[in-house]
Amino acid sequence: MHEKIIEIIKEETKRLIDSKITKNFVQRLKFYEILFEMNTSSLSKNVREIFYISPNVFLNQNVIVTMANNFIKKYNLTYEDLLITASYKGLFCGPIEIYYS
Repeated sequence: MHEKIIEIIKEETKRLIDSKITKNFVQRLKFYEILFEMNTSSLSKNVREIFYISPNVFLNQNVIVTMANNFIKKYNLTYEDLLITASYKGLFCGPIEIYYS
């Protein structure tokens, strides 16, 4: 699956280069760069981790969610295919005690 994702990213990047340089252009280019790196190294990340790679480019995490959803819809993929994982927020249930030594 990684090879397919990498080829799609290459095609999208080629199309993107023919367009005007806008804020969206820069955001998409950075998003494709991160996806490419993740898929060539088989390294998964959550949306928050992707955002903090370039917070000045993405502005907020919703930008990444929107781009990922559009990419997934266009190519009939899943978050798992892109190696984007769920964040750890909300994984704990019940009381938690933290001890400092």
